[in-house]
Amino acid sequence: MTRGTGVLVALTLLSCQTGFADELMLNDASIALELQDYAVATRIYTDLVAQHELAAYLPLAMLYEQGLGQQANKSKALQLIRDAAQLDYAPAQTRLGQHYEQGNGVARDYRQALHWYQNAAAQQDPGAITSIGALYEAGNGIPQDYQRALEQYTLAAEQNYAPAQYALGFMHEQGRGVPRNFDTAYGWYLQAAQGNFPPAMNILGFMHRVGYGAKIDYAQSIHWLRGSSGLGDAGGQDALGYMYEHGLGLTRNYVLAERWYRKAAEQDYADAQFHLGHLYAAGLGVTKSEKEALRWYLKSAATRHPMGMHAAAEFFEEGRIVKQDYRKAARLYRAAADKGLAQSQYAYARLAENGLGMKENLKTALLWYRKAADQGYVASQNSLGYLYETGQGTKPDLIQAMAWYDVAARTGNNDAIKHRDILRAKLSDEQAMRALVRARTWEENSSLLTLQREQLLTTTP
Repeated sequence: MTRGTGVLVALTLLSCQTGFADELMLNDASIALELQDYAVATRIYTDLVAQHELAAYLPLAMLYEQGLGQQANKSKALQLIRDAAQLDYAPAQTRLGQHYEQGNGVARDYRQALHWYQNAAAQQDPGAITSIGALYEAGNGIPQDYQRALEQYTLAAEQNYAPAQYALGFMHEQGRGVPRNFDTAYGWYLQAAQGNFPPAMNILGFMHRVGYGAKIDYAQSIHWLRGSSGLGDAGGQDALGYMYEHGLGLTRNYVLAERWYRKAAEQDYADAQFHLGHLYAAGLGVTKSEKEALRWYLKSAATRHPMGMHAAAEFFEEGRIVKQDYRKAARLYRAAADKGLAQSQYAYARLAENGLGMKENLKTALLWYRKAADQGYVASQNSLGYLYETGQGTKPDLIQAMAWYDVAARTGNNDAIKHRDILRAKLSDEQAMRALVRARTWEENSSLLTLQREQLLTTTP
């Protein structure tokens, strides 16, 4: 063996030994993380980063970002991600792209996001490829192009990347770039769920619970929701609580419903916070407490949850356990109304009509009553009839008034029936017929919208 060959062999052995040592250190750091010994994990990862061990950068960034083992330092975390990305480490390039896409720690910049995603995608990183697909789907920083989004998602899905499989399921469910096909959507969701991807498990749970694109099958729904809940997913925990609360495929059990709702609520999941508030308001599975109910409603409302805002508004309007505050109630109702919640649209209109929490404004009342009425909210339909009959916020229109009374009366509402019949006596036969035609036209249009919604809840042939 020549001297040169001997040196080469020695260097090769040293390189192998160094790589093996780094692997052992990475394993030790991983064990420290599992044991929540963050100080030890931080020390090991820091030593590895000093040796430019790429696999150590992102875990160390996570520790700094979440403040585990030391004070949170997001700028330090971002710098670690950037350093690894500049060393051509694909997972770090994807993470850096996400920071730019979300404006997390940097100014939002879709071009920079795409730049880093493309660098990682060149190394076949499925997360980066999926992220490029999402940019095309949303049209963020690049022209919206469903076909190119589908191409990117398919490339990542071929690597069994669950988020891409989920994205393909959504594209087929919504008919984006392809004809809507629930069977194909279900197949992609199923693949993603089998890869333990909680959003896919939750959508399968929902589909089987309500018959959306699949047969109603509570056992299947529960199977998938238990799976996502076991992974700590708040959406799955909330949905499982709902199954227990309503006895869907399970013996109704409010105590277990409360337990699952609380797990999700403590992760700041707004739906669960609202549901937990409802249990306290009704005393189901817990000691009845309006104070606790309001506390959870307000937590839900803080994230702009429509039902949470509406429920909290009722406390302030009625002065239940808090000082009556119409202004605050009106703000909450309006925020929920803006999100399309019919009962909030009606409540906001009622406050506007009566000048509670705001100056009386009958035109505003008319506007919001109409929005709720168009969603089939009977109390709003009745109120619209009254405003048109009395000419408040608009010119008197007895034909329009009778039309709305008739729409509400067809639901069996006694007030609407009484007002319709009284008004009918004041109208000519021709006027009454015109009113009934308007009512029927509204119902037909409403039925068409309902049919379109129901069609979304059925599978393709």
